Amino acid sequence: MIVYGKNVFIETIKNNPNLISKIFIKKGSERDFLPFINNKEKIYTVDNKFFQENLGKKKHQNIALEINNFPLRDYKYLKNNFKTNNIFLLLDSIKDPQNLGSIIRTAYGLNIDGLIITKDRTVGITPVVFSASSGYVNSLPIIQITNPANMIKIFKEWTYWTCYVDMNGEKNIKSDDFNIPMPVIAVMGSEGSGVRQIYKKKCDFSIQIPQKEGFDSFNLSVASSIILWELSKLK
Repeated sequence: MIVYGKNVFIETIKNNPNLISKIFIKKGSERDFLPFINNKEKIYTVDNKFFQENLGKKKHQNIALEINNFPLRDYKYLKNNFKTNNIFLLLDSIKDPQNLGSIIRTAYGLNIDGLIITKDRTVGITPVVFSASSGYVNSLPIIQITNPANMIKIFKEWTYWTCYVDMNGEKNIKSDDFNIPMPVIAVMGSEGSGVRQIYKKKCDFSIQIPQKEGFDSFNLSVASSIILWELSKLK
């Protein structure tokens, strides 16, 4: 997989250097990137043709990386890294890599403890995710689960509270007395159909984002940002 962009390069080389197998730098731009690189053997100087053939019109900023498979964590990460004020966001059936990348960037910026994705219904960690997250995908734990209903049960056994976001949720985040128990895992559903029933049946409670009457809905990444901002204030 080839990822690209200066910030993606900096964050990957800083936080996940073993992920990189090759570094492609446009000829004439070496001085912008060489100070960050310890292993010079991975460097390949290339021309415009390389970027055109591999990245088309993407904004590569004269740098690209060939990386190995992205290291996803398994569900036991939540037990091994348990803290009483943990906040995790679980994304189910997310198809848009741009949305996923944007959510990762926001979650990292708000000091959220990790992101949980489902294996069979959610887009993987793609070059677009790397780009949309500005490389912060390297700094935020990404946990992948396979059996959502069973995982919710296990997380609750580990004393995590679980909730899902819904237009008619029980707890309004704008309420003056908004408060939820911690540690918590909040579930966001797909861009179209929302949270699946398997979560609604298993979660402890639901929360809602108030919105103007007649308004359709927020974009998934915007809704996630609002929820994460409110949850981050509880840490």
